[in-house]
Amino acid sequence: MFLYTTGLGHYEINMVKALFKLLWDVGLSRLAKMLGFCSPKAQLSCQNATDHHKSWQIIQIFLFSFSFELLQQYVDYARIQQEFPTADGYFQWIPHRPEMHRFLSDAVFGYCLALHVFRAGIRRNNSDAINVAKARFAPLFFGLSMPFYMETFFRDSVLRTKCPPELLNFLKKHESYSVSGNDCKGEGGDFVLESFNRNVKRLLPSGLPNEQGWIRACRNVERLAKVNEYMVNILGISDSTDPEYSYMYGIKNEILQFRSIIKESKMVDSDSTEGLCGEKLAAEFCNFHEVCMKNFKDYAEEVSKTHSLQKRLKPKPIIISKKQQIISENYLSFTKEELKTKIEEHSMGDTKKKEWQKIKKGKKEGIINFLKDLQKE
Repeated sequence: MFLYTTGLGHYEINMVKALFKLLWDVGLSRLAKMLGFCSPKAQLSCQNATDHHKSWQIIQIFLFSFSFELLQQYVDYARIQQEFPTADGYFQWIPHRPEMHRFLSDAVFGYCLALHVFRAGIRRNNSDAINVAKARFAPLFFGLSMPFYMETFFRDSVLRTKCPPELLNFLKKHESYSVSGNDCKGEGGDFVLESFNRNVKRLLPSGLPNEQGWIRACRNVERLAKVNEYMVNILGISDSTDPEYSYMYGIKNEILQFRSIIKESKMVDSDSTEGLCGEKLAAEFCNFHEVCMKNFKDYAEEVSKTHSLQKRLKPKPIIISKKQQIISENYLSFTKEELKTKIEEHSMGDTKKKEWQKIKKGKKEGIINFLKDLQKE
């Protein structure tokens, strides 16, 4: 019997991608320029979150910079009112703030913080932290219409609700795994497997590997790892897996620099509806959390009626910026040939290519939907 569970590493990657979609025109594009992603190609690469480690650090800088600025506003208010600042006080104060402040508060203390808690839960194999973060972040998948992760969240929720108590306890104890044995360095099972595969591939000779090469590498990977450990100890070389040797790049200076940009823009304490790069935001941007929750509830109702997750529903995604709105509306003015050219500029896997061969002969509406799906991936 097999029990299919979510690969937490890839789930985290797509949480980061979702945040980049939501916050790019709001402030991430300006942060990317500050960090040196200045050329159009560099901006596009950063926007697509192609390097997960860099994208994670960018989200961390955004989270801490905006959280400091948002809380500073509240602390100043509490000081004037001669009140002691508290978390409850902050959330009672938020509804009276401008639209932009409310939007940023939802994005930062809702979705960005949920991602941070999710990673912390994985590192420490803390099931409660992982699942609370999943539940808090999930509506964004529905708001941005990411059908695969909408379905993944529901399947995981149904599994945990209906499985026997013994199985649920097993899942809670084995959310993540630490290969090194360090209690603070847990990883999702999918990343542990990828790490093992990487170690095997290092033992393969250059060129196209044959079956004999794979067998030899897989049979000897653990022995050679012990030989490597033995040699490291003899030579007195620091191993990069040693917790005393490994380190995390500090982002304190980047946070201070980005906070100064936020302060200069007066984005947090004004009625402006522009992003940090001057990008006009769409009229409905301030209600994005409500739209996310509506899509989430509509999906849940549809699943409860049909008792099936086989049909992947695709709610209309949120439009954050005016630029996105114009692009979305202008697809209707494109000819079929122009749409085909635009689609064929994208890199597609084998499955998508086969799907495209069927759709390209069909109606314009189907081609537009296919293009939109490509841009979401």
